[in-house]
Amino acid sequence: MSTTNCVELENWYAQPIHCPFCGHPLEPTEEVSCKHLLYVAAAGNFLYRSQRFDEKLSEMFGVSEGWPDFDRNDKENIGVPYDLAKKVRSEFSPSMEFEIVGPTDSSFVGYAALDDELCAFGREHQSPYGPLK
Repeated sequence: MSTTNCVELENWYAQPIHCPFCGHPLEPTEEVSCKHLLYVAAAGNFLYRSQRFDEKLSEMFGVSEGWPDFDRNDKENIGVPYDLAKKVRSEFSPSMEFEIVGPTDSSFVGYAALDDELCAFGREHQSPYGPLK
């Protein structure tokens, strides 16, 4: 079973969202926030999807080509982007999602740790912050 969390942010404008795994801020001027960022969804569609998110999405739903832009027909055939995001995010452990509550709609930012950062059977923990001194 995966460890997933969702945090609802009400005063999100006071400070940018920071990655819960490496602390890097999500800045709107940057192409990619950090290696842990999975997706950004707003207004009923994805604004950003990472390569590992798309790979997991393809693995789960058997799609070999690039994913659609989730227009009306795609949403009817495949599903709503946010529902897909929740399913994919649950496959990564641990993962975290921030919900930015707006006056008319919410936005979602999903993060997940990388496998090589996690402790596992016979593996030592690898900190995302770098080696300890």
